[in-house]
Amino acid sequence: MYRLLPLILILTACGGAGERNSADSHTTTPQKSAETPKGSVSTPSAPVGPGEEERVPEPPQEVAMRVLKAIKFGKVKVLASLISPDGVLLSPDVHVDEGDIKLKPEEFLKAWEEDRKFVWGYEAGSGRPIEMGIREFFKRYIYDRDYLNAPKVATNRRLGRGNTKDNVKEAYPDATFVEFHFPGTEKNGGMDWSSLRVVMRRYGGEWKVVALMHDGWTP
Repeated sequence: MYRLLPLILILTACGGAGERNSADSHTTTPQKSAETPKGSVSTPSAPVGPGEEERVPEPPQEVAMRVLKAIKFGKVKVLASLISPDGVLLSPDVHVDEGDIKLKPEEFLKAWEEDRKFVWGYEAGSGRPIEMGIREFFKRYIYDRDYLNAPKVATNRRLGRGNTKDNVKEAYPDATFVEFHFPGTEKNGGMDWSSLRVVMRRYGGEWKVVALMHDGWTP
């Protein structure tokens, strides 16, 4: 009987340890499952910074409309923000020439503030230089009519038919232009038509203005 006592104590001790191990494994597993469920993300992903994802540009006509609104309502800083980093060409006609005035955004703002005078080109027929301040030039040769409400608008197509050689596509082969057009009246034999052309290029994910050009009947 005394020999059996140590054996009984050993078996009892082993049985108790087995129960504790079984209980511990039973309670620990659900806790792990609750804290980090399968498939969960333990740390949030970093937010996408500006410029890290591809931007879908506005349609060219919408950008051109914003340009016209800025001109019509005198939002000079807004207009400057839409000018390309390489500058905007300002022309009284649709023929691109080496002598045309071209201003970068900061140059445009300064010229507008000072109302600087330039020779913008030459009058059709008389050949006289078009020399005037930039504000007057915009009134007479850029926004001479309410093009924001023009009855005809087209993209990459000339709506007026004049004698001026149109070389915009040759000068800006990778650009898109939107033309705002007022047809001529019967009273004036159709010769009083006029257009404003907004020429744009893609810069990254944005359209920027590279030229503002007037078009109209010429002798």
